[in-house]
Amino acid sequence: MNMQIDVKKIAKKLDEAGVPAAVREQTIASVMETLQLNVAMRLEEALNNNELEVFQKYAEGKDPSAAIAWFTKRFPDYEHVVDDELNKIINAMQASVAGIKKAAQYSK
Repeated sequence: MNMQIDVKKIAKKLDEAGVPAAVREQTIASVMETLQLNVAMRLEEALNNNELEVFQKYAEGKDPSAAIAWFTKRFPDYEHVVDDELNKIINAMQASVAGIKKAAQYSK
């Protein structure tokens, strides 16, 4: 299921993290995929078996607006979960970039 995630917000976060414009589009796609998976897994943890069945039907369905309505009803903090997971991804990327830069300087 494709969740509604603000691509502009991701682009802004990547810009703030120093991701070069040349790879930003490819990076946005990767972040979106990871973010959708992380949010879905986090929300699934909070579902009982009946809710999980409903969730799976939405995941297989073709009506993202109905899925978002269902999620926001059961998870009023849905947007907070998305923001939290996005921040985790961006922070991990920044740490990786910092490590790469440090290793490159060390090898000189």
